[in-house]
Amino acid sequence: MPYQQFRPAEHPLAASTTTSTNKTSHNNAGAPKSATSVQRGRRSAASVSVSRNATIGGIVRTMLQRRVAPAVGQRLLAKQQAAPHNCAMRRDHSTPRGEVHRLRHNSDVLQGNPLDDPTERELHIWTPPGWSAAESLPLLVDLTGYWGCGLGHTNWRPAGENVPERLDRLVAEGMPRVIVAFPDCFTKLYGNQYLNSAGSGRYADYVCDEIVATVEAKFNCGGAGRRGVFGKSSGGYGAAWHGMNRSDFWSAIAINSGDMGFDALYIAALFEDLDLLRKHDNSIEKFVRHVEAQPKMKDKERMALMDFAQGAFYDPDPTQFRNMRLPLDPVTGELIAERWDNWMKHDPVVMFDTLGENLRKLKLIYMDCGDHDQFRIHYGMRRFAKKLAAAGIVHTYEEYDDDHSDVDYRMDVFLPALAKALSA
Repeated sequence: MPYQQFRPAEHPLAASTTTSTNKTSHNNAGAPKSATSVQRGRRSAASVSVSRNATIGGIVRTMLQRRVAPAVGQRLLAKQQAAPHNCAMRRDHSTPRGEVHRLRHNSDVLQGNPLDDPTERELHIWTPPGWSAAESLPLLVDLTGYWGCGLGHTNWRPAGENVPERLDRLVAEGMPRVIVAFPDCFTKLYGNQYLNSAGSGRYADYVCDEIVATVEAKFNCGGAGRRGVFGKSSGGYGAAWHGMNRSDFWSAIAINSGDMGFDALYIAALFEDLDLLRKHDNSIEKFVRHVEAQPKMKDKERMALMDFAQGAFYDPDPTQFRNMRLPLDPVTGELIAERWDNWMKHDPVVMFDTLGENLRKLKLIYMDCGDHDQFRIHYGMRRFAKKLAAAGIVHTYEEYDDDHSDVDYRMDVFLPALAKALSA
């Protein structure tokens, strides 16, 4: 069986992945179980798999790649693939469980992407308990927060539910049945904003034209009027962007603490980032290479990496390191009008003025945010909701007593709402 490993220089936090296709009950003994929480990090995913080599499969792949004890490696691989589904660790074993189908997708859209990121990636799809191809269901697509990808949401979680387990419970509680796709859109920028950009690649096209098309063809789901997209943080930004730019494709969106209100979100953060950059001659490249050479990444460094990366999404410069450039002077902190204007053109609050009418086509617009989000995203969410209300576009906006971190429990509200809207 062939294996491929993404080297750190190619895919900074990705670990080795297989080229096989298989189907397993989620949370089984063969599922990745090593996840590092980065919820303290700004706009981070709920759970990010950064060390999948700690799993049996990762150990096996390492053995095979290094040609160490291949016979032992093959026996472990056979043991992994044969692991019975009833070995899964779950909070509630009485809940009927769906299946997580683990596929490999080779992208045409991402060929030649500007960061030279992998074009062959894992794609996980959850189907509800008892599903068969004869059952045609709506499709939801999960866009994770920064520092994450879909594979992190299907990882086993030691204290809480991963998303497939949560879906099992919600369906058992009466949520309409759906199929959910978990794409991997990770980049050398350490995350994604899920739009098409000359600095990162055509990830909007990747999601819509390839991932959704592949899942719908293989699982007899979705189609016009039955597609929804949801996400938190950067994933919430993606849901907002897709709702305004691809309302011809999607029929429902859910935005959980989505990046918007860029002045409130980024300006204060960028000033803090400049203090770190100063130690490296105000060079993004020198700063990034320094951080990547260290055995441990500090929280402030993680935040700065994410902030600097936004330039590659919103104002890319192909002559610069990983297409990143600052929207402000690194010495004086003064905003560079042209640079900052390009960032603001991508702020959903600003985009609404030209694209907001497209949202009227959707069956559901759900939005929520903590009322004391530590990154001030609630101000942008309030502005977006205000514009929706002024335009008379039906939507739901809820605030809750919490901040930006560890809020996956909000899925209990918006996943059933999406499923209901697309099943009507």
